Amino acid sequence: MNLRNHRPGACSQGTLPTHDWHLLGLLCLLLLICPAGHATQSGDFTYELNGSTITITKYTGPGGHVAVPEAIDGLPVTRIGDWAFYEVTTLTHITLPNSLANIGDEAFYRCSGLGSITLPAGLTGMGDLALSACGALTNITVDALNSDFTDREGVLFSKDQTTLIQYPGGRVGSYVLPNGMTSVGQRAFSECAGVTSVTVPDSMTTIPMLAFSGCTGLTNVTLPNSVTTIGPSAFSGCIELNSINLPNSTRSIAENAFRGCTGLGSLTLPEGLTSIGDYSFSSCTGLTNLFAPKSLRNIGFQAFDHCSRLASLTIETSIGYGFENLAGLKTVTIGNSVTNVSAFWGCTALTNINLPKNLTTIGDSAFWGCTALTHLTLPESVIIIDKAAFRGCTGLTNLALPNNVASIGYGAFLGCTGLTHIAVPDQVTSIGNLTFSGCTSLKSISLPRNLATIGDSAFSGCAHLTTLTMPDTVTNIAASAFSGCSGLTSIVLSTNLISLGEYAFSGCYRLGSVALPDGVTSLRGGAFFGCASLTNITLSKDVMNIPPHAFYACAGLGSIRMPETVTNIAYAAFFGCTGLTSVFFTGDSPTLGSAVFSNTDRTRTTVYYLPGTTGWGPTFGGCGTAIWQPRVETDDVSLGVRTNQFGFNITWASGRAVVVEACADLANPVWSPVGTNTLSGGFSAFSDSEWRNHSARFYRLHAP
Repeated sequence: MNLRNHRPGACSQGTLPTHDWHLLGLLCLLLLICPAGHATQSGDFTYELNGSTITITKYTGPGGHVAVPEAIDGLPVTRIGDWAFYEVTTLTHITLPNSLANIGDEAFYRCSGLGSITLPAGLTGMGDLALSACGALTNITVDALNSDFTDREGVLFSKDQTTLIQYPGGRVGSYVLPNGMTSVGQRAFSECAGVTSVTVPDSMTTIPMLAFSGCTGLTNVTLPNSVTTIGPSAFSGCIELNSINLPNSTRSIAENAFRGCTGLGSLTLPEGLTSIGDYSFSSCTGLTNLFAPKSLRNIGFQAFDHCSRLASLTIETSIGYGFENLAGLKTVTIGNSVTNVSAFWGCTALTNINLPKNLTTIGDSAFWGCTALTHLTLPESVIIIDKAAFRGCTGLTNLALPNNVASIGYGAFLGCTGLTHIAVPDQVTSIGNLTFSGCTSLKSISLPRNLATIGDSAFSGCAHLTTLTMPDTVTNIAASAFSGCSGLTSIVLSTNLISLGEYAFSGCYRLGSVALPDGVTSLRGGAFFGCASLTNITLSKDVMNIPPHAFYACAGLGSIRMPETVTNIAYAAFFGCTGLTSVFFTGDSPTLGSAVFSNTDRTRTTVYYLPGTTGWGPTFGGCGTAIWQPRVETDDVSLGVRTNQFGFNITWASGRAVVVEACADLANPVWSPVGTNTLSGGFSAFSDSEWRNHSARFYRLHAP
């Protein structure tokens, strides 16, 4: 190194200051001595230094017979780390050093070629699944001097032999767990495909989580009367398990416990069992019949989901969830102690169900999608039919609702396309959203006398419903309540109705006449959208706003009268009313939105207004205007002689007085008043008892 002209902290290209060389050498020495936490390769092993000991973190060699070294670089190998030999399928035999103290989680998981292993004397700890799923492993040997583990006929146990830690995955045949042991390690038999039969001793009370999961060759399990708990996924995936005798001591079966046990054919749940967890018998496709006892208090979500061959069920307990999507279930018998049922949605083959006499609640989605169900007798004890209870029961043609039913939930009969008639009990005060929506065959319905509210789309799409009379207790009809009731020809509304929701009668294209009772203050957009046959509409005297699309495409509407309370007519309110010829206003000119009379023949439409009202011009919304005068209905059947009197009907604005005058000679008229009529509902009948006293009689009308 050239040190001439060298400045401290500076160097020429390719040179370092002397003190920097010293620092670099010290750093290299530290890296060689202290590589803690740094993965280093030694032969076929990747390792890490942990203080003064070595952990093997990964095996990278070709497999076969492998010997783990006692030491690396003079430091003892004390641990085989998590996943170190994970899925090394070429490994056939392994020799572990006496220095080894710990084997990590899944260290030899799925080493499918490993035939045997000997655990050294100094081993004190083993991680979860350390020797699990080793399909060729037939023997596990433990050094006799080991103080924490032992082997018993090639099976790994705790030293005191109370816990079976690992059963060799390559063993074939039956196994009797020894008396005196109290527990089985998590996944101790997991994926032991060769084990065919297991007998559990009466010293055990719990089958732990995943203990026998994936034992695809297991056909039979004998459980003692001491077992109280079967843990999560304990036997999941045991596809050949065709029978299991659950002892009377069993109190709980945890989630997924027997999930996917496709060979299980029949099952009797013991008296004393109180709980079945979520998905506990899900996808047991071979299960054909089931008995559930009175003691059962909880059935988890989809506990028997997709048990497609389960055809018969007898149950003695209230049912929340658990029997959904049972495509083969045909018959259900429920004990009389049961008060709540909500568990059979998607059981498409269900044809026969005997409901208990004390049933009070048909719960949420209880029979949703039970398409084969054609008839059902509900006991008089039923009070609640919850939301979607019979949704999509397309085969149900008739259903008698008990008199005690007080509540019918959202969508309870949605899509029951076969239902033709239903009578709603008088205790029901509200028909919820979508309750009878899509009941396309429904021809008649009896509404309860205490009904107050009809919810959103409650009867939408009931195409065969022709007439409907509402009780006078109804105050609110919500949005789209009767939309698409294309067969509806007449409806009698409640006299106490206050609000009519958006598109309430939209698409009722056969509806001919509607009278909105006084008191209706809220008429929402599209209320009569597309009612093409509507010829007569009587508006409430309290309506203030004609909303957007209110009478859109009501092609049959010839005339309409607006109460004096109307102050606004919104966008496209009468768009496409091609038959509209007369619009009568009793008040001042309202605010007018755009396109109110668009797509109509406005040359044929006249807007009439009363004398004395303000704001009117020669046109209104593109239609001509004229003063509205009282009129004799000359094309009415009332015109002529009736009961020895000559008469006719007068039409004009309600509440207005009309003076009728008569004369005998139009050439030299002398008009005399012969009557004053006050119109009610825009109508009054006039009769003249003196008409016989005149050879000729002419009449005229005027406002007083």
